[in-house]
Amino acid sequence: MNNNISQEKSEEVKETINNKKHDQGYKNTFKNKENMIDFLNSFIKEDWVKNIKKEDLILVDKEFILSDFKDEEADIIYKVKVNGEEIILYMLLEFQSKVDFRMPIRLFMYICEIYRMYLEEHDDNTKRQKGFRLPPVIPLVLYNGKTNWHVPRSFKEIIKSHEMYSDYVIDFNYLLFDIHRMNDEELKKIANVVSTIFYLDKEDDIEQIVKRLDTIKGIIKRLKIDKKKNLLRWIRNVLIENTSLDNKEKLIEIIDETIETQEVDIMISNMGRVINEGMEAKFAEGMIKGELNGFKKNSIITAIKLLSENLSIELISRCTRLKIDDVKEIKNNLEIYKEKYLKDEKEISLKE
Repeated sequence: MNNNISQEKSEEVKETINNKKHDQGYKNTFKNKENMIDFLNSFIKEDWVKNIKKEDLILVDKEFILSDFKDEEADIIYKVKVNGEEIILYMLLEFQSKVDFRMPIRLFMYICEIYRMYLEEHDDNTKRQKGFRLPPVIPLVLYNGKTNWHVPRSFKEIIKSHEMYSDYVIDFNYLLFDIHRMNDEELKKIANVVSTIFYLDKEDDIEQIVKRLDTIKGIIKRLKIDKKKNLLRWIRNVLIENTSLDNKEKLIEIIDETIETQEVDIMISNMGRVINEGMEAKFAEGMIKGELNGFKKNSIITAIKLLSENLSIELISRCTRLKIDDVKEIKNNLEIYKEKYLKDEKEISLKE
């Protein structure tokens, strides 16, 4: 029991570290004004977005870290001129494995902090004038979890009896961008840095990521050099750094070389080769021959069966006491494991 708790704690720490790398990778992407313009035009279908230009964006170099959520937040704030008037875009990066039903509360608290910041920027005489107005704050939530998003989209929905007091309670809606529910073909049609990142971020298995890279290599090659470099750095710092491969340093070297050479075809080919070499090494070490980190054969068989029922990797790990990485290993080579272990099980059954 204690081993399970210890493993879960270890996985939580690992997830937090990976989430922070994700946060930083996305923040670097959206701090680039051209990427932000591409995002707005591609993913927000509102009239007020159409006339926004790069020079209309001012990145606010400030993070709001509230004590209640200090380990969870990563945000980006832009002041934007729309038809001569200022609005504020507040993007919250939500890279957690579980849905947080506090989201409307979190957004409300940050909107209050943004207005506090805005008020501090104006002197008392200005604030006392009859015509003084606060700018609209548009909350954006970028979510990459695999669990469906079931959180209320309007603030009033988390207020008791809001129907009765609808004229008096605070309310706002937020825009949700749910990466795993985005359509692959639509993302490929958009064909910019942001849509490509979303397309790649839907996978966490390195083999599948390389397959996705291969399907969109034409898109990557057509990007301008600076945007291509931006994308390759994101792939290196977010996708590759988060893998548990023994030879991930080789993958990083391949991407670093491609940042200079721009040879995308060679990069994808070399990444595929390195991954295959890694898999062959695991076969040689007996990882896929039945000595999976010393765990009993029946745990592996149970994992195979549960994977066939499409249960989550986390749940299977808890049920079998296999490490999450080991369950992923079985999932990625499921047919091989079935052939090895379920075949043996059938033979034993026939003998009986």
